[in-house]
Amino acid sequence: MANQSKLHLAENLMRSKHPDDFTEANVKSIQEVIVAIERDMARDSGLTERQFNLLNFFMENSGDRHSLIIEYALKVIDSRKPDKFSQWDKKLIHSATKSLSKTLGAQGKEPKDASKEEQEIYVFDEILNHEHAESTINSASSIVSQSPSTLTGLKSLAGIPNIMDSRDISKLSHSDAGRISAFMKAHPERFEQPAPSAVTGPPEERTPVRRLPRGPKFPVLPSYAECRLEDLPNTITEIDAEIDLRLNHHAETSEYLIRNSGILWRLKMKRNMLQQDE
Repeated sequence: MANQSKLHLAENLMRSKHPDDFTEANVKSIQEVIVAIERDMARDSGLTERQFNLLNFFMENSGDRHSLIIEYALKVIDSRKPDKFSQWDKKLIHSATKSLSKTLGAQGKEPKDASKEEQEIYVFDEILNHEHAESTINSASSIVSQSPSTLTGLKSLAGIPNIMDSRDISKLSHSDAGRISAFMKAHPERFEQPAPSAVTGPPEERTPVRRLPRGPKFPVLPSYAECRLEDLPNTITEIDAEIDLRLNHHAETSEYLIRNSGILWRLKMKRNMLQQDE
């Protein structure tokens, strides 16, 4: 992380002097701090207010603010985990979308004409700064609906930080599930609905709506303490075969649990939607 004393010195210079009055040593001090911030930016920790202000000061006096803010926004987007975006990361991304819209507008273009990388900035601004983003990128909704980053970005929805990373999705509270389902319901064009799955098997093994199979009835296995060595195979070949069989069972069970968690999440979301309609 950038040396705090150097950050403090650069901040004092920024506040006390006009850039035209900077000495060569002042310029060097600012440049060293900016390089350190740029290096730290690629790490998985959010920008601080001091770092943001120094970057903004540097960009305003660089002569090429637009290119720099796009570069910084993309670096932040590429480097952060969903729950690591700071308030100042979000502000940087929002400022980048404003700069993009202004630049594109001057060229007679719209957000949908932005490059693929620039569209990512619009998408993340919509996700992270949703309350403020519409006034800036109202015409960019088509970008969000077409972007493969939308579902990934859902984890970072403003006001819903880290909901899906912090707990089992099958254990979402009514409040959390409601907030996610409300967002998805308000923007149905952004979330593709999967086609109904073809389910085979006898009717008695399906749910009442005849779409989803009921869960299997698992055998009761002995616990570790109850499993005696005498009950296990007596040759290496037989033991290896049993291990392979158990690993396959483990993989199948794990896949079942993952898919079952997904169904539980869908059920909770639909339950919340039905409650909201009542």
